[in-house]
Amino acid sequence: SKNLYLKLKNNDSLQTKNDLEGKKIGVQLGTLQENTAKAIKNAQVQSNKDLNIAVLALKNNKIDAIVADQDTAKGFLAENPELVSFYQETDGGEGFSFAFDKNKQKDIIEIFNKGIDEAKTDGFYDTLIKKYELE
Repeated sequence: SKNLYLKLKNNDSLQTKNDLEGKKIGVQLGTLQENTAKAIKNAQVQSNKDLNIAVLALKNNKIDAIVADQDTAKGFLAENPELVSFYQETDGGEGFSFAFDKNKQKDIIEIFNKGIDEAKTDGFYDTLIKKYELE
């Protein structure tokens, strides 16, 4: 997946990731994006359980930018026309994961795994990855 960096549309000072040095950045607590933001030199990272808080902070000029996963960020961009994406990068993650209680959901796990295998075999999996830019 990818990280998208969001800012207010009228903020011309942010064009690249390097422009975030020393800036206030909103992220979701416990995510890859939190680690990414903390690696930016002198960044003041504000971590929240709910990324909606960061969006409100950005819209009220309390922070300069948000780093979010691509899918979440696209949702916020669609709902908030005053926000734009100004930078993107791969998040360094190793893909998606799904969790099941293996002691209680054996039938579901078997069906799920079979479906994933079929989707990979017939090319549908790759089609979805490309369609939703999840590479």
